[in-house]
Amino acid sequence: MTSVHSGGLQVLLMDGSVRFINDSIDSAEEAEIDAIPDMRNKAQRQAVYGVWQAICDMNDGTVVGDF
Repeated sequence: MTSVHSGGLQVLLMDGSVRFINDSIDSAEEAEIDAIPDMRNKAQRQAVYGVWQAICDMNDGTVVGDF
């Protein structure tokens, strides 16, 4: 992830709030995500995803909690 903000980026959430996400957030490598055989399979996605991907995966039923 990249941003002009030092140390992270500002993210607008669907509830209208804005949060600063630190560069050190747990995130999967793009190659790992590209290697998922079936993106429709929730278990396969969750096995690879970091927190960054989990908060971006809509309607998957996963509770992320604080980040």
